[in-house]
Amino acid sequence: MCVSLRPAHFSKTKGLAAEVKRGRKVVHLLGYQNTVVNLASEADFGWSRAGSSSGTGNAMLLPIPAKPGTVTEKNVIDTSSAPNILKDMERAILPPVSRGGLRRGGTLGKGLPDSVRVFDHDIYTVVLADRAEDIPTALARVPADKRPAINKAIFEAYARWYPGWTFALCCFNTRDEANAKPLLWWYEPQHAQFLFFPALDAHDGKVPNLSAQVDVDHAIMVGSYEMTDGKEVRYTDSSMSVELRKLLPMRVVGRQYNERMHNGDFLFRSADVRGGKFIAKRELPPGADAPAPADQPRRVLRGRRSR
Repeated sequence: MCVSLRPAHFSKTKGLAAEVKRGRKVVHLLGYQNTVVNLASEADFGWSRAGSSSGTGNAMLLPIPAKPGTVTEKNVIDTSSAPNILKDMERAILPPVSRGGLRRGGTLGKGLPDSVRVFDHDIYTVVLADRAEDIPTALARVPADKRPAINKAIFEAYARWYPGWTFALCCFNTRDEANAKPLLWWYEPQHAQFLFFPALDAHDGKVPNLSAQVDVDHAIMVGSYEMTDGKEVRYTDSSMSVELRKLLPMRVVGRQYNERMHNGDFLFRSADVRGGKFIAKRELPPGADAPAPADQPRRVLRGRRSR
């Protein structure tokens, strides 16, 4: 349920979109966790695609609908004390059944424009940029073993599809299945009336096909500090920091998906979430211009309620 710059296999994806209180300010949370494997591709044999440079690392690209210029590495929340938070949320939304760190190794982005940051988080080296087209210039700061080939076509597509958004390129290189700790971001949303979760899908290193049907296998949870209904989350990490515990939603609603769906992101009305309702809309990016198939009418997210 994400876009990778080269072939990869993602599974056991867990996602969170929530509105929470951070001090006196209402902000949104974006949580993401999966199991990832970097797959062999042409670049491993010295071949490169047009518009790409060689590189053996890989990366997933996540758009974030934050107010422009407000997201830095300080918006990434340290989850090293609580690696199970998204698993605990997933457990809360499932029917009852019988059941038998943030690394900061210096500033990798030193010397880059203020709008581009490079830093480490768990198995990822993250390139954070206000513009998708600025990401390729920062890849030289990514460690060589994680550095992906420059996939110009994907960056150009995201710049067009998500104008004015923030982009997180999460670089990795693991040939065996690796369970990443949760990626958790807080941000000031452009449109507070919606919660957003990135789910545009393409794992083959190509530009996502906006008219495609894709296999969906993940759990999505949403929450709000104002929610009184929904499922109570029992967090199991005894070493969780006080700061993180205060930020996380205490109640969530959600759904596990294991089906085939048209490609797109997930959008939720904040008012529905506050009322304990899980009403997910599958949306194309705001700058999408692909026509909808005749049998699959689409709505396009443009920062307001689709009609």
